[in-house]
Amino acid sequence: MPRPTSVTLARVAFGAIAFTFVHQTGFAQEFDWKKHQGKTVTFLANNNPIANAITKYKADFEALTGMTLKVDSYQEQQMRQRPVTVMNSRSDEVDLFMSLPSREGLQFAKAGWYADLGDMVKRASASDYDFADLSPGMIKDASYDGKLMGIPLNVEGPVVYYRKDLFEKCGVSFPKSLAEMESASAKLKACDAGVTPFVSRGLKPALPFTYSVFLRNMGGQYWTASRRWT
Repeated sequence: MPRPTSVTLARVAFGAIAFTFVHQTGFAQEFDWKKHQGKTVTFLANNNPIANAITKYKADFEALTGMTLKVDSYQEQQMRQRPVTVMNSRSDEVDLFMSLPSREGLQFAKAGWYADLGDMVKRASASDYDFADLSPGMIKDASYDGKLMGIPLNVEGPVVYYRKDLFEKCGVSFPKSLAEMESASAKLKACDAGVTPFVSRGLKPALPFTYSVFLRNMGGQYWTASRRWT
């Protein structure tokens, strides 16, 4: 579906300031920060620490570019639904939005809701933006069918909480792999049958994102080579 040009412009402009503002002295002299002066960019943000870390540079971005940055921040469930509503209505009220490839990436990519940023990150005018410094794995996850769908912001992983006293009591070492975790769980259960392991991710839509970490670490995939569900 057609999208306003500001979508792609906003993604690169805001991504550049978010990642390179601390390196002001190294800005390329040929880069025209005021090229889009007077325009307004609307950023749809997830109300989380990542977005908060980026949007604290809002005033700096506006001072450098002469643009107005409008930030619409929602709690995660509302934020995930917002781009679906906007895109389905063919509205241009959102220029830039946060997205989780492991959750809605395939759906949004097949619907044509991502702008291809591949050529933009290669342009000489952004030569001071060190795109190559990003992890190849992150770039792969942010790409679909050879197109760069977005600029990676962060990598997340699971956290294991455990009772140190129980591990010491049962003589069990903290597991360093999935296989060791299974073995440690069995030993703890054998040591104290009254102990019940507990795993939680909260909201149901967030489960696939968390489970994907374990699925792929065990060599599993959601799709076969012919792009069919396994």
